[in-house]
Amino acid sequence: MSDLKQNTSKAEAADQAATSKINTPRKIPGNLPYLPASGTLQRALQRLIDASRPDKFNADFLENVLKLSGGAARATIPIMKKMGFLTSDAVPADLYARFRTEGGRPAAALAGLRNGFPEIFKRSEYAHTVDDNKLRDIILEITGLNASDPVAQSIKSTFKVIKSFIPAGADLTGSEEDQGPQDDGA
Repeated sequence: MSDLKQNTSKAEAADQAATSKINTPRKIPGNLPYLPASGTLQRALQRLIDASRPDKFNADFLENVLKLSGGAARATIPIMKKMGFLTSDAVPADLYARFRTEGGRPAAALAGLRNGFPEIFKRSEYAHTVDDNKLRDIILEITGLNASDPVAQSIKSTFKVIKSFIPAGADLTGSEEDQGPQDDGA
């Protein structure tokens, strides 16, 4: 009986180890944010434009107001923090408020891109205007990944989702000012 318990424990430990490897994101050079399902970020950004500004942007707000649920939806929160749309406590920041306005959205999206993907903008100051092939090449240069790697493709898709809120020829005056991730001073 003890052999059975020992074998069961070993099997459970192996299952847990395999699960943790699957759930642990790979460490990618450049610290570029990405979502495997970037369409969820697209829907979250689109829906927050019309939603009332929450006291805290959390899973409850995502599910009940923006009507987005699950792990892909919750994964938008760290990306929005990195973009500077949310403080470290998930409180909507000034960029979040600017993004919700028609006139401020393009500049706020560009500031969010610059905050979230600084390594890309170090290589191309106008990364938000480059074509898909150039963007891919910049990502591959930073990360060292292969073009066929799903992570490289997810980084590019995530970047493009945010970029989609910057219309060609948009007036981006004021977008050069420091709009880095903000904290509430706590």
